Amino acid sequence: MPTTAVDRGNRASTGDPSSNHKIFIMGLLETFLPPSDRYAALLLYGMVLAACFNGYDAGKYPTPFQNHETNEQGIMTVILADEQFIEYYNVDATRTGTIATVPWATTGLAQLFVGGTLASLVGRRWAVRISISFMILGVVVQSVPNTYGVLILGRLMTGLGFGCVYIAISLYVAECAPRLLCGSFVGTVNQFGYQLGTLIAFWTGYGMSFHKSPYNVAWRVSKLVQVPIGIAFVIISFWYPESPRWLLEKQPDNHDRVMKVLCKLRMGTPNSEHVRTEFNELIAAHQARSKFDTGYKGLFKSAGIQKRLL
Repeated sequence: MPTTAVDRGNRASTGDPSSNHKIFIMGLLETFLPPSDRYAALLLYGMVLAACFNGYDAGKYPTPFQNHETNEQGIMTVILADEQFIEYYNVDATRTGTIATVPWATTGLAQLFVGGTLASLVGRRWAVRISISFMILGVVVQSVPNTYGVLILGRLMTGLGFGCVYIAISLYVAECAPRLLCGSFVGTVNQFGYQLGTLIAFWTGYGMSFHKSPYNVAWRVSKLVQVPIGIAFVIISFWYPESPRWLLEKQPDNHDRVMKVLCKLRMGTPNSEHVRTEFNELIAAHQARSKFDTGYKGLFKSAGIQKRLL
């Protein structure tokens, strides 16, 4: 079984607690920021900004300052308890449930059908940008003076955008992460982003819960806080390279471009052994996939696949 930097650090530890602590920290950094993949690792950790939308809007956290219970999570926990919001939209138990659950309908729809299709058509980077822009538009629709119906429309838009963001992020991270840490990066980026969004939502909601004037401003500001986060990531994303796997799918004969991106991600050259190995694996995987129908129809062509689908 291959050893990690943390394992090597533990074996090399001494009896000095201070020295052992430093060795452990260095081993941990080497594990999650591999020297040969440091550029890719830093890029992928930047994806946390895109992933934190879900935690902000739907993260679970305790709110001791609420004046009533709600099944909603994230920043909407505070907003649904805001007396000014309740009065503005005439919120009762039925409307509370609708506001809370409506985004999950479009999130599920996007994750099943829209997100993957969008990421395949325009690329992983542009799928994230378009989805975040759609989410921002949904947040603005919810925040400007409007009716209850327009509020629900904004919630639907936000849910649809996040479903697409989640798929695009997961694809990009899985396809660009260091080979030996692919699973770790997919889980870490999504979960860390979720928890970061939850943390921001908690303190935003807590701070704005004390502001009662001007009227109907506190809950609007609480929603709009996520807008600059999304804008910041959209700007940063223009420094991100496209996924080499997607480039190969769209331009199977343009091996030079794929190799150039791979060299950048792996901090190597076309002659580097680890770059050549991964490049050959990409080519082989693409050739194997091209023999099969990868569309949604393939889910229903085999009895075995149909059974697993159910």
